[in-house]
Amino acid sequence: ILFKTALKAFFRLKRVVIPGCVAFAVLAGLNIYFLIGSDFSYISSLASQSMVSIIAFVFFVFAAYEYVYDIKFTNLSEALSTAANGRKRTYLSHIFVLLFVAGMLSTFILLSSLICLVFLEVGTAALALHALFATFVNYFLVSFLGIMIGTFAGCFLTRLPGYLFCTLC
Repeated sequence: ILFKTALKAFFRLKRVVIPGCVAFAVLAGLNIYFLIGSDFSYISSLASQSMVSIIAFVFFVFAAYEYVYDIKFTNLSEALSTAANGRKRTYLSHIFVLLFVAGMLSTFILLSSLICLVFLEVGTAALALHALFATFVNYFLVSFLGIMIGTFAGCFLTRLPGYLFCTLC
């Protein structure tokens, strides 16, 4: 129930959802461009994808900061501290929501990579496994690192130092 509530709260934050849709569209467009680009080389497209994953990192740093800072900004943290492990459970549910969004992004990238392998008729089990690991490392783990940095900043820093910390990371 806490995850469901946190998911609703995530999609109500316009300052997170609108940049998230833009970042997702840019990532999807660049991923498809690199996969079906001019050279039709799957390995070179994976190298290009690893450079594009910085967009996911930047989005998740700022999204996690805004999402977690919203708890502190609305003084919800004080009310949550009255329940047993209330604050910890709420922060964890917010992290799980962000991980769910990162998982959705990674799944989309993986599926588009696998579809490209089939489309280019070079789909082997070794390349599919490589696509799985590359997507996991380049998108999910990079997004996870961004989520952890943004969550740290949202929990312990105020607005201006938080943005400065997120920008420097």
